[in-house]
Amino acid sequence: MLLQHIYYEICTEDQDGFNPREGSYDSLAEAQKELALFRRRWPSENAFVVRLTMTRVSKSRHARLKAV
Repeated sequence: MLLQHIYYEICTEDQDGFNPREGSYDSLAEAQKELALFRRRWPSENAFVVRLTMTRVSKSRHARLKAV
């Protein structure tokens, strides 16, 4: 059985690449609200929301698959 968790983070970008900010959000609406606040505080930063998906196999299902 696959378990999936979707969450959102605010990132900035500079010459070194992407830099995730502290915190993660369970909904896109919540992340966009925080992004608006972030942009007001730091208007010169190039900030955006990224969607992240964490997927893993449940150990109990994995054990059954190996046994078959």
